[in-house]
Amino acid sequence: MKRLLAAVLAAVLLFSPITICDAHDFAKIMQAVAPMQAVIPTNPYDPTSTATLQNICTTTSINAEQHLWLTAAHCVEIDEMTGGVRYINGDLAVIVMVSPKDDIAIVRTERAYAPSLKLARQAPDFGDKLKVVGHPLGMNVPILTFGQVAHPSINIEGKDYMIYSVVAAPGNSGSSVLNGDDEVVSVLQVGWDRSFGSMTGGATFEQLRRTTIGYWQQ
Repeated sequence: MKRLLAAVLAAVLLFSPITICDAHDFAKIMQAVAPMQAVIPTNPYDPTSTATLQNICTTTSINAEQHLWLTAAHCVEIDEMTGGVRYINGDLAVIVMVSPKDDIAIVRTERAYAPSLKLARQAPDFGDKLKVVGHPLGMNVPILTFGQVAHPSINIEGKDYMIYSVVAAPGNSGSSVLNGDDEVVSVLQVGWDRSFGSMTGGATFEQLRRTTIGYWQQ
């Protein structure tokens, strides 16, 4: 399986190089996408402290009317310290839905902070262009990267992933992966070491649609 994955990733890196947008494109896309992202701080008791810069994950507004946010399930694991909540921009986020098997979760805040993104109308295909806005660990500014679909759905060690050539770092977990129309096609969940070309992966479109279909703002 590792040889198969390495071959797929090598082909994508050869024919689909990773690119970072220029300043003009960055400003244009950030205006549309960045306000829909929020940092989940590592310190659940003091969201105004410098700990908010040490975010553990990223989350995306998917329903402004109901204050719903999409992220990865491993970002909101329930434990005794947090009581099953996280902070988003200083507001408590209560878990609404969590699917550990798919590593997808939805949380609700007390207030709305951003307009919501939409679920894509169809799954992406090999080579389709993607972009991610996330909050890497220790940074207080969102970072935008571009990539392409390496594989829409591949099973790795018992779990299905969409694989893409999008640069990510710790803190990007839970970021929504967007298509060319700024529609959500995946949730970023994992990265592989450099022997696989620093590729990243997340929920397949079918996993995303199946677990979240009733939560998106219409």
